[in-house]
Amino acid sequence: MHPIKIAIADDHTLVRSAIISTIQSQISVDVIAEGENGKELLLAIEKSNQIPDIAIVDLSMPVMNGYEKWDD
Repeated sequence: MHPIKIAIADDHTLVRSAIISTIQSQISVDVIAEGENGKELLLAIEKSNQIPDIAIVDLSMPVMNGYEKWDD
């Protein structure tokens, strides 16, 4: 079975790191992208050339929050 591909965005570095550590210690996952805001996450996903199975996104972040649509 292939690992689950996850992308994570949170503007709090410690929170983001804790989520990644917790998830990776419990199940077979690959964190393919992470960012401090939604725009950074989308750029990291694009750079990874992979599509995440799951995205964990903070709803309240600067630059681009979890509600906004990127119109680049």
